[in-house]
Amino acid sequence: MQTKLFLLTTKTNKLKTIMQKRLLSIAIAILCLFVALPASAAFTKREFRGSWITTVWGNDWPSVTGTSAEVIEQQKAQLIQYFNDLQYYGFNVAFFHVRSMADAAYPSKYAPWTSFISGTRGVSPGWDPLAFAVEEAHKRGLELHAWLNPYRWATSTDKSYWSTDYDIEWKKNEYLISSPTKALTTLDPGNSKVTELIVNVVKEICTNYKVDGIVFDDYFYPDYYNSGASTETKNGYRANVNKMVKSVYSAIKETRPEARFGISPAGVAYRGASDVGVNLNDYPNISSADDWQYNKIYSDPLAWLAAGNLDYISPQLYWNTDHSTNPFGTLTTWWNGVAQKFKRHHFPSHNLEAFNKTAAQNDSKYGGNNWDTWVEFENQVKWTRNSSNEPGAVMFRQAFMGGPTLSGFDSFCGKYLFNTQALAPEVTWRSTGKTYTTVKNLTRSGSTLSWSSAAQGNEVLKYTVYAIPN
Repeated sequence: MQTKLFLLTTKTNKLKTIMQKRLLSIAIAILCLFVALPASAAFTKREFRGSWITTVWGNDWPSVTGTSAEVIEQQKAQLIQYFNDLQYYGFNVAFFHVRSMADAAYPSKYAPWTSFISGTRGVSPGWDPLAFAVEEAHKRGLELHAWLNPYRWATSTDKSYWSTDYDIEWKKNEYLISSPTKALTTLDPGNSKVTELIVNVVKEICTNYKVDGIVFDDYFYPDYYNSGASTETKNGYRANVNKMVKSVYSAIKETRPEARFGISPAGVAYRGASDVGVNLNDYPNISSADDWQYNKIYSDPLAWLAAGNLDYISPQLYWNTDHSTNPFGTLTTWWNGVAQKFKRHHFPSHNLEAFNKTAAQNDSKYGGNNWDTWVEFENQVKWTRNSSNEPGAVMFRQAFMGGPTLSGFDSFCGKYLFNTQALAPEVTWRSTGKTYTTVKNLTRSGSTLSWSSAAQGNEVLKYTVYAIPN
């Protein structure tokens, strides 16, 4: 087969300048894969395809904790296997959990080492998991987004639960607040020093690691914190969180402008719509009655989108398409419409823990780790595709796709959902401040293409190679 190859330069991580090489045989293999696809398979050029890799309690990783050389090798091998699987089955993004309990999965000036890798809070595991994750993900063409819980400190009623020097200092200076109804303690969003701390954590990551994104999940104020407060006070709580989100986005643009910023809030968020110009009448199946996060954890995702203080929203749409009150299709259509209104991306998160439940527990006719439930999730992804020109999906979580908890769904994704490669949607609303020229000195020697990098200064670019038949 004769082919023409076209090289497209894309803006990515700042790395040292080197000569880029890509195997022509790989490009031809990809081309053959496209040609061999069944007629019904859809080609999606740009789609955000991610997976959450949890470190808290070792839910996804690591399966063993400790500091010995043997444990370190086991931890590295498990992480490499995850990245290999994501690459093989057509994913392009990994959300790697680096801050789960006001801790760090990397050496930090602002937080103690996490206990979920070494086994003991404040004790180094003997290596840098974030540096390793970034390097190994990039080797496989995956984006690596550092996943942080900005506020969560402990899920225990015992406030002496953590006792490193950092924890002692935070307790002494009244950085912590607790839920009146649940065993949850967080850093206080109303404390300006807490906001400063979170911004410094993000700056540290963006300065020291070539991450492709920062992503937060859904922990803000503790549930029902000061639930009897006045409307004015509750507005102030939401303003505290909004200020943190804005400050973090500014810090990312300042220290690593090529990185995306995303948040994964609870899946229902309608209250406050009129405040930002969203007309609920445009969405006849949407009701604001179930929006618990607005008045119970003081999370206002619509405000973040309207202010332009993030690049993508990944709401936790953890219900099947036939759910009685929160059907997936209605919600993803709503979120996509809101994101498009404010010129941002919507990449919903899907809860694969549904595979571990019966249909009745899912309030659905689908349940269990079986073909019918996999097809239900395929339909969810397709629903988002049909409502968005720049779709995406993030699977929660990795251990439910290819083990060790459950297996099979990653292979299903590779065959039926992500059976062609895709680039992540492009961020067009802000610039890294750089422009790139066409590659130079393009040559072919046998099965190898070589060219001079168009990189500027101390950086390297990734390239997308297209093989097109004559």
